[in-house]
Amino acid sequence: MKKILLLIIFYFGVLTINCFSQSATTIYTPKGSSLTAYNSMPPMSAEDKSDWSDYVDYYYPSATEIDAPSATYDYNCHGYAWHVSEGGSDVWIGLAGYDAYPEDVEDIYWTDGSYVETTEPYASKVSYYEDNHSAIQTSTQGVYRSKWGSGPLMQHARDYGPAVYLMDYRKYYKLQPEINGTFTALCYNSERTFTSNMSISGSSYTWTRDNSLLDYVSGAGTTSYRVKGKSTSGDAWIQFQITTPSGEVATRTKWVWANKPVINYLTGPSYGYTDNTYYFYPIPSYEQRALSSYSWNLDPLNSNYVNGYVTGYAYITFYDADNYVVVGKADNLCGSTGWKMTYIEIEEGYKFLISPNPASERVNVKVTTYSTSSEELEIPEFNIRILDMNGITYFNEKRSGFDFNLPVSKLREGTYIVNIKYGDKSESIPLLIKH
Repeated sequence: MKKILLLIIFYFGVLTINCFSQSATTIYTPKGSSLTAYNSMPPMSAEDKSDWSDYVDYYYPSATEIDAPSATYDYNCHGYAWHVSEGGSDVWIGLAGYDAYPEDVEDIYWTDGSYVETTEPYASKVSYYEDNHSAIQTSTQGVYRSKWGSGPLMQHARDYGPAVYLMDYRKYYKLQPEINGTFTALCYNSERTFTSNMSISGSSYTWTRDNSLLDYVSGAGTTSYRVKGKSTSGDAWIQFQITTPSGEVATRTKWVWANKPVINYLTGPSYGYTDNTYYFYPIPSYEQRALSSYSWNLDPLNSNYVNGYVTGYAYITFYDADNYVVVGKADNLCGSTGWKMTYIEIEEGYKFLISPNPASERVNVKVTTYSTSSEELEIPEFNIRILDMNGITYFNEKRSGFDFNLPVSKLREGTYIVNIKYGDKSESIPLLIKH
């Protein structure tokens, strides 16, 4: 019993580890950041190992010791969770009691991006952050393994264990692999290498790719993968998967455009009216990863205005009635789509000016057009409705000509909509009534 009491006294620190003779060694996170750990610890006697096993068996009957007797000075909870369980050598990470060796040294595993915080269903690593303890999650959610100080390696429920670890305070982490490389367009027959900046000894590495757009060159089973562009164009994916010694599987997918851009056709309205702006788009729609530059033209240009010359769409303001061809193409470093075209017919359009506004008795409507004088046009006929904001109609009559009046004296004060329809086009103008 005396031996067990001594174990309790030293249990949750590093015992008298600062009195031991140990050697510093450099280990690395999956993304290559270095940290100092310690090895060459003195061996623990068989009697001490047995006492530890008796201790945890007596005080924690619902936990299971792994490979008893497993108590050792060779590694601690951080060493096990972040390094040993992933095939690394036995090391002790962090030395409690030494100001020169901060107890949060294991934080580098997530601060350098090797691991990212997540939720328990997706976690491989667990940090009991209130008392600086680490664990790994087994294949059963909520069942963890952790090294209890210099005591045994234990399998236990998420919140079952020494109270000093404050096991209700947990953060969860998972591997976050990355794919590095150049992601400009990959041209036909051109080769390119993609790499993962994550390497864990004893892991297996699997690459997959979009077989319809990319050919395999070399690098299967390694952290460096080389592909070649096929003749087909499109948005190609590349995926890297790492399976670590602890059984964690983490994947990363990136996209790279293969070959020249693609435009099957242009889309936009087939007819419209003067003094209006219309938009035109390529189909498939603009794909940023193709890194394309776009060209747009209008034939004939007349006095119209084309905007968006180098973007993935064009918007054109038409001032002249005519039949037009809208043409566009995309280019990148691999080639060009060639010119694609669509057609639009622009007819005369009218513009309406209502005054006074606000009104109380009558409003005057003046009709103008920009392309041809009103005297040369056939006298137009308009269907006029006045509606309130709830859609209730208070006036519905036909008017003709380029200048006419509407009675509004019986309308209550408020905001209304004057809807003017001619042919298959209509325009709605706000009208404020104030008596």
